[in-house]
Amino acid sequence: LISWGEPSFGPYSLKGKPTVVDFTASWCGPCKKSFPELEALRVKYKEQVQFIAVNFDRDPQDREKFLEKNPLGFLHLTDEQRVFKKQFNVVALPTTLVFDSQGKEILRLRGYKPEFKEKILTAL
Repeated sequence: LISWGEPSFGPYSLKGKPTVVDFTASWCGPCKKSFPELEALRVKYKEQVQFIAVNFDRDPQDREKFLEKNPLGFLHLTDEQRVFKKQFNVVALPTTLVFDSQGKEILRLRGYKPEFKEKILTAL
């Protein structure tokens, strides 16, 4: 896990290829439903699209248990201080943001619905 603010990640890394950023937490039921779909998209489009998960759990043990039950093949960041949450005005979980290759936000989805997968694909 990487904490927000480490030199290996920052807003600059949202440029270069389309990016899907998913904001989540271990206590969020809809987040658990969205994870398998996002992981399936990552597997299919990993060469063309960057996937990032941002976790809001304050307790590292809760986060670790969540990741054991919901393994991800993409970058997983922690945002215990809510820096990323504030920067991108995340008001509900899950929130999924899609950025184009220039780093411009092109889609914002709040909550979870099965049709969100198609909306993400259309945006990409």
